[in-house]
Amino acid sequence: MNKLKFYVPTPKDFAWEITVRSFGFFLVPPNNYDRESRIFSRPLRVCWKSEKKGEDKEHYTVFDTSMIHDAEKNALAVTADHIGGSKDCPQQHIESQITRQIVRMFRLDADVAPFHKLFPDAR
Repeated sequence: MNKLKFYVPTPKDFAWEITVRSFGFFLVPPNNYDRESRIFSRPLRVCWKSEKKGEDKEHYTVFDTSMIHDAEKNALAVTADHIGGSKDCPQQHIESQITRQIVRMFRLDADVAPFHKLFPDAR
């Protein structure tokens, strides 16, 4: 399994540094944030069911996932390296599940415009 690279879109006017630091666990292992390089990393687990006939078993694959905000693309540039579990995970599951976890972790789906309207210094 090769290193995967893909992008996760971010909201308009996204503030990476503030977002990472507001994620309270950024200092607690296995999370890691390098303030100099502005790269956040942590392991993420992808679950999937085997597509083999007659097999109804869940499998797990673990990836060391790193991300940094690419302002030009208005997205997080994500790199995922396989570090454990099954290597047979279908690639379409990897990207979609890691994307879902990143969106949830950093609340990229939340509309914070009303909050910023009330508290402009929070940007």
